[in-house]
Amino acid sequence: MENNSDLELCDYQCVCFHGHTKEVIDNIIETKSFNDSIKDWEWLGDGVYFFERHFNHAKNWCIKARKYDKWSTVEANITTEKMLDMIDPDNFDEFKKITSKIRNRYSQSGGIKKVTTKLIFNLVHIVENYDAVRHSFSVGEHEECIYPTNMVKMGIQICVRNHDCIDILKEVGMNGC
Repeated sequence: MENNSDLELCDYQCVCFHGHTKEVIDNIIETKSFNDSIKDWEWLGDGVYFFERHFNHAKNWCIKARKYDKWSTVEANITTEKMLDMIDPDNFDEFKKITSKIRNRYSQSGGIKKVTTKLIFNLVHIVENYDAVRHSFSVGEHEECIYPTNMVKMGIQICVRNHDCIDILKEVGMNGC
């Protein structure tokens, strides 16, 4: 994939939260390091996932999504000059074009590999070499929308690829400890 995209990387600085089992968070605090999430379902590609600004998103992820008995979260300051911000409408539109090109190339090659969101972000990272990517997502069920506005609860996730952008501040909000 050649670098001829119009994706814009920007400055970014924010306090974010990462939730996991108490044991994993203790290890993060002790070693001052994270392991990348590299599973096939990682929706923003490989990296360390954080929830922007709001501790309760990380807490709810531990309790509701992962159902950890003993969980904790770490608060970190994320700072970069190379954030791929997918909330930016221009980046979103450009990423849509890139995704279409990738899907077409894979289908022309006989579809030897399933095209996933993770694959697309990992390929774009090779070309753009961004430090982190940011995007919003809906939280909970759509039945929880506020009638008549159709507004739904939203969260913002950050997937950090460059660990030098992560400054661990402290452990916060633990359960079963």
